[in-house]
Amino acid sequence: MPEETLSSEAADAANLNSMQRGQLAELIFMRKASSLGFSASKPWGEGERYDVIIRMNEVFWRVQVKSVLGKSPCKSHYRIKTSAGNGSRKTYSPHEIDFLAGYIFKENLWYVFPATLIES
Repeated sequence: MPEETLSSEAADAANLNSMQRGQLAELIFMRKASSLGFSASKPWGEGERYDVIIRMNEVFWRVQVKSVLGKSPCKSHYRIKTSAGNGSRKTYSPHEIDFLAGYIFKENLWYVFPATLIES
């Protein structure tokens, strides 16, 4: 994908509200997973704790997608919330998701963590 398209996506994301940014991150994740040979699917509605299902052969994984625009000017690290964005403080468990994928818009960079790593 041309570099100007990716930087345009990051710039456009700054003009979106948090729900719209989350939806854009989910689409970008699905595009990335597809480019790596996975099948990607979005569940209907917002009733599940995962955002995307990816599949390779006969194995399916539930993925929760989170995103961040960039670093806070006073911090040297990124922070992605590992609980639901609806005001709930309930963290995700391996019974609900298999992976948490964190996307950094400004850098077009993904981090993917197994749910067992973020459980506590």
